[in-house]
Amino acid sequence: MPVADQHCAVVKTVTVHLENARSGQPVVQGQVLVLDARSGEPLAVMDGPAITALRTAALSLLAAQTWGVSEDHC
Repeated sequence: MPVADQHCAVVKTVTVHLENARSGQPVVQGQVLVLDARSGEPLAVMDGPAITALRTAALSLLAAQTWGVSEDHC
């Protein structure tokens, strides 16, 4: 899921390791890496599942508002 403009480049990585479940580690792990688009310098490393959860919630709300569900029902 790469994206870039003249200021930032963003890349999301995801790994799936089913055997991690046996040791209590997350099966799915991910990171969102934000880089300076001009120099490649890392600006931020964020938790992928947390960003995905926030994005999913935001898009769900946007869809509900777009398709006419009133805020009284959200």
